[in-house]
Amino acid sequence: MTYQAWITLGGAVLALSTFIAGLCGTARSRVRQVEDFYTARYWKLLDQMPMTGFAGERDTTAEERAVRLYLGLCEDELALRKAGWVSGSTWAEWRQGMVAALAEGPVREAWIRVLAISGGTEYEHLQNLAKDPDYDPCEVHGLGRRWRRLNVPARPRAEVPVSPS
Repeated sequence: MTYQAWITLGGAVLALSTFIAGLCGTARSRVRQVEDFYTARYWKLLDQMPMTGFAGERDTTAEERAVRLYLGLCEDELALRKAGWVSGSTWAEWRQGMVAALAEGPVREAWIRVLAISGGTEYEHLQNLAKDPDYDPCEVHGLGRRWRRLNVPARPRAEVPVSPS
C-alpha cells in the first residue's frame, strides 16, 4: 500500500471517529435537555404543594391535585428512563426521591388512594418501583447504553447503625 492510500485510509478513519463522537455528543445533549425539562416540572409541582400537608395536616384540594400531578410526573419520568432519555446518575437521584416520596406524607396517602380507586391498573412503572426500590425500567442495552451514560452508578453500601445493647 502506498503512503497516499494510508493517508486516505487515515482520513476516513478520522472522519468516521469524528462522526461517531458527534452522535454520542448529540445523544448526551438530548438526554440532558430531557432531564432539565423534567427537573423544572418537578420543582414547579413541589412549589404547588403547601408544606401543611407535610406537617401531618389534612390535604386540601390544591395539595391533592399537586400530589396527583407529581405521581403523573414520576410515571412520565419512568417512561423516559425506559426509553433511554434519562442518564444513570440522574436516574439514581430521581429513583431515590420517588421511593422516599412514596414511603411517607401526602404522596403516600394519595398513592394509596390512587391504587385503591384504579384497582392497580394505573402507574405500571411506579407500582414496580414501589415494590422494588432498585427497579430500573431502562430498555437500552449495549453500546447505546454506554454512549448515553445510562448505566446507574454503584450505590455506596448503607451503614446500618448498631444499637447499644
